[in-house]
Amino acid sequence: MKKRNIQRGFTLVELLAVMVVLIAVGGIIFGVLFASLRGSNRAALLTDVQDNGDYTLTQIARTIRFAQAVEFPSSCVLGPTPTPIATSSVTIRNYDQSQITYSCTTGAGGTIASNGASLLDTQRVEVESCSFTCSQNSVYESPTIGISFTLNKKDANNLVDNNAPVTFQTTINLRNKIN
Repeated sequence: MKKRNIQRGFTLVELLAVMVVLIAVGGIIFGVLFASLRGSNRAALLTDVQDNGDYTLTQIARTIRFAQAVEFPSSCVLGPTPTPIATSSVTIRNYDQSQITYSCTTGAGGTIASNGASLLDTQRVEVESCSFTCSQNSVYESPTIGISFTLNKKDANNLVDNNAPVTFQTTINLRNKIN
């Protein structure tokens, strides 16, 4: 009987094969984790923008709905305007005879404001577009105010994951119009 000198160990090819498999599995796991983090970041951005827009739209709509009259734009004050006229502000008169002006500016430092006080968290979101419209079919009908604005995360840069524009729109009829 010959005794064989058997050496135990791995060949270079076996070690390289194991390393390739481990690198492939690690790459797949890293890709899945990276994709989930990107999705989480985008969801947080959208939530922030959505919260700001919902709050702003609710505040404006509630006040306009229970206003006594529209003071500006003058197209809704002077008579019927079946075609909506877009403007960057709207002024209403409440029952206590106080006036509230909602205005919007876009671009750097843009905001949506109520009598000059911002309704948005301007540190977190910016206004990409904004307009108010006013239409009235007859002098006997209440004016219809349209609100439309688009918000985006501030400093969103050009990365798709950081860009989260959301458009908000509604129309409101005054419930208690008194001329």
